[in-house]
Amino acid sequence: LRELGVTRAELGVQALDDKILELTKRGHTVEDTVRATVLLKAAAFKTDYHILPGQPGATPERDIEMFDQLFADERFCPDMIKLYPCVVLPTAELAQWHAEGKYQALEGETLIEMMVRMQSVIPRYCRVSRLIRDFPSFEISAGNKVTNLRDVIEVRMKERGIHCRCLRCREAGHRPPLASDVKLVVFRDVYRNAYGTEYFLSVEDEQRTTVVSFLRLRLPDFDPVIENAKTTKMFDEVQKEFPELDNCAFIRELHTYGQALKLSEGRTDAVQHRGWGKVLMAEAEKIAKEHGYKGIAVISGVGVREYY
Repeated sequence: LRELGVTRAELGVQALDDKILELTKRGHTVEDTVRATVLLKAAAFKTDYHILPGQPGATPERDIEMFDQLFADERFCPDMIKLYPCVVLPTAELAQWHAEGKYQALEGETLIEMMVRMQSVIPRYCRVSRLIRDFPSFEISAGNKVTNLRDVIEVRMKERGIHCRCLRCREAGHRPPLASDVKLVVFRDVYRNAYGTEYFLSVEDEQRTTVVSFLRLRLPDFDPVIENAKTTKMFDEVQKEFPELDNCAFIRELHTYGQALKLSEGRTDAVQHRGWGKVLMAEAEKIAKEHGYKGIAVISGVGVREYY
């Protein structure tokens, strides 16, 4: 994947419950998700989980428990998620289950209330990339057919004075333009994840409503105590495969929002090329030095290596 220039892996996690995964014949376990996350983070990848509320064997209460666990349990903590409420398609085996009364699709107010609850607990470092699968409504036999469900949920949250803190909802492109005199601040959000400490560094306004730029810094643990022997062996293999990561902190992502500009291009009305990336890089270097790392390894897309 690295040789191909890949920097992010999307994982069909679906649920954090082996009984649900077995019932839906998913073909993997929760332990497989843990192992995948550990190995990807060991090589500085970003992780994007696909989560499927409303599956057979689940209840709204169980879905909320699993969603809370996503961010409370340091084995998971994805950088991004895609939320796909389960729907019934005519050609799926689930359609037969639905016809026989073995499965009831989640929809309407029950679904909306559950999604409002989920959106309200998403941490600032996580981005909700998508919030439904884009099936044409006429192809759905049962389940959510509201194509603008995200808008419906946002309206419901605003009515209650709740605001989603996810990265997508706060990025500059989805917020009103900041006034020229607004003070921008570098914030640190720190959390443990997959045998490492993550620093989510961000340039935001003081009220933290708009994100201009952000950086994901990882301080890995080089001697992790991993309970699973198979995972330990694979972790060691990853470490040997990437000697350039030895005793280095990782920058897993650095992004400044706004219109894409050429490397040499600068504009006073643009967010990019104002020096925010340099500010965050300097902050990351400071943190890495304080913790005794000899250098920083950056996992970058092919097209932006010139920046570094």
